[in-house]
Amino acid sequence: MPLNSNAFGLEEKYNKVKRLYFEKNDQVNALQDTLAHQRLTVSRTALDDSEYVARLTRLDGLVKEFAFLIRKNWETLPEWLQPSISKTAIVLGKQEMIAAGRAFVSRWLVEEVLNKHFHPGLDFTLSEHLKRIQSNIRGSSALPQSNEEEEALNAKIVNWRLTTIDGLQPILSSPDASSQRQRFMNSLVHELAASINNHMREPISGIEQNISVILELAVGILANLPLESRDVEIEYYHPGCTIFPTMMTIEQGAGGSTTSHDMDVDRASLTSGGGDLTESPMEQHGGELGEQMPKTSPSQIRKSFLGSMMGSRKSVNGQKAQSAEAATPVKEEVPRVRLCLFLAAQIRGKTVLCKAPVLSS
Repeated sequence: MPLNSNAFGLEEKYNKVKRLYFEKNDQVNALQDTLAHQRLTVSRTALDDSEYVARLTRLDGLVKEFAFLIRKNWETLPEWLQPSISKTAIVLGKQEMIAAGRAFVSRWLVEEVLNKHFHPGLDFTLSEHLKRIQSNIRGSSALPQSNEEEEALNAKIVNWRLTTIDGLQPILSSPDASSQRQRFMNSLVHELAASINNHMREPISGIEQNISVILELAVGILANLPLESRDVEIEYYHPGCTIFPTMMTIEQGAGGSTTSHDMDVDRASLTSGGGDLTESPMEQHGGELGEQMPKTSPSQIRKSFLGSMMGSRKSVNGQKAQSAEAATPVKEEVPRVRLCLFLAAQIRGKTVLCKAPVLSS
């Protein structure tokens, strides 16, 4: 019996070692496959980092120029912008409205172009479906718990995208693809112009020519994304998001808080122009506070001074009790986005191409 027992124990240990060996071997093979796929797709990189940065920088500049052009023409703000912009900003038509214009156009580009369509040379419906499928691959996957899992998921998405592009080559290389891209551009120009003019006092003359330059650059970036051998992520951050420095940079001088620092600067010009200026709470109640503040007599001043001196001596001598309330720490608020002025872009797991400029709440 002891011999059989020992033999059974050895066999169990052998099976355990063999099982661990094959499990480890499977992990090694999976990692090798991932690396092989990555090496195979490196040569198919559409744009290098510097080209992406240059195009995104140019796009940001064009959006700024257009926002400056329309800054005095706003009549209403979309609901999502209203909490981030002061009530007098539209009347003033200055830095805050430039910020509003940048935010409006940037969010539209991300949500209606770059993150909505797969390729500009495809039918609209097919393009939207393919982009949704790509997003669903990541959305339906378990949250990566390590760098290796993150790289494996990125490789999975890249491989699907490149394989899909290979299957679409007969369509994308046909003469109809160029015509489809032009139809796509015309549709975007019409939609963005209508969205902007919907909030203007009157239709902006030549708006389609101005925004077509912006959209051509955005569509050019879109056309390269499915050809990219790396996973490029483009994001627009909504008001209220937590500010994190890895993907955001706080911009100064692009518009004050919702109480608007421009009020004091432009008070004279606004009043002379017949505008309706709303006073700040401090201005509304300043006179009342001055009247209600009790006057201090010389005897009261002497008593207060003597009392503070006596209190200081007691504190030095160790006779004054400590206040528990004074030792209570002040809880710091988490800084959040008041307004995102442009998009953010990164090569997942590798490089940040463009940080989103934001205003802090």
